Amino acid sequence: MKLLMGMLCITLLAPLLHADEARSPTADVEAKDEYGWIKEFSITAEADVVSKYLFRGWDVYDDRPAFQPSFTLNTPNIGLGFNVWGSWALSGREPDDAFTRQLDEIDLTFFLRRRFWQIECGIGHIAYIYPETVAHDGYTGELFTDLRFYVPLTPDWFSTSAYAFLAYDYDKGNDFYLRVGADASFQFGLAENTTLSFPLQFWVGHNNGQFNVDPGISDVNFGAGVQLTWRWLNVKLVANYTITPEDTVNPYDDGEFWMLCGLSFTF
Repeated sequence: MKLLMGMLCITLLAPLLHADEARSPTADVEAKDEYGWIKEFSITAEADVVSKYLFRGWDVYDDRPAFQPSFTLNTPNIGLGFNVWGSWALSGREPDDAFTRQLDEIDLTFFLRRRFWQIECGIGHIAYIYPETVAHDGYTGELFTDLRFYVPLTPDWFSTSAYAFLAYDYDKGNDFYLRVGADASFQFGLAENTTLSFPLQFWVGHNNGQFNVDPGISDVNFGAGVQLTWRWLNVKLVANYTITPEDTVNPYDDGEFWMLCGLSFTF
């Protein structure tokens, strides 16, 4: 299975390694904002609250809600980006409940992402940091690659894509995780610069043995939501249901229902 994962990783990386040879004819055109200035980078700040934090099938905080902010700096013309993401449990933080606080998390992600025609591919690195346990080696690292295909010739009010994501934890996880899925969205213009959309998402995750679990399907997720976009402001509400068919991941729950409420700004 590890050999199969390795071959898949090479397959996903191949389009990116030849990105300069297969660039879009418009790839060198400078991105500009509505005022005509050259837009060399974009900034997105996001604040989400989730009723549960599920990570690849694991219920990290044991049914507790969490606050999950993030900040992303991206360079549209180059494809390089950086993201910092955090998760803090909103309950169970009493002085005698050190275990919950030890699961609080800060992720640092560096990535390169390029697009040719309807195909987007990327590579990157994620550093998982657990501040409460940093003195006890509260860190693990992961390399990842992803590939997304945007379905062409769809109407203006509908968009859909399919993707594959492959990650290798080279530290404490010491194995692969593969996710394949699809997204769709129905978009309707309400007024100038205002859009109402209804996103849908589905994915299947396969854990090949990360963190010493038995290989198998670790998480199957179904999601549906509503999002309101006004210029640079986004407000969203998403309902998810995650199935964990393998007993080694979240063994006491076959399915988890969880909600996400988020607010984001993009400049």
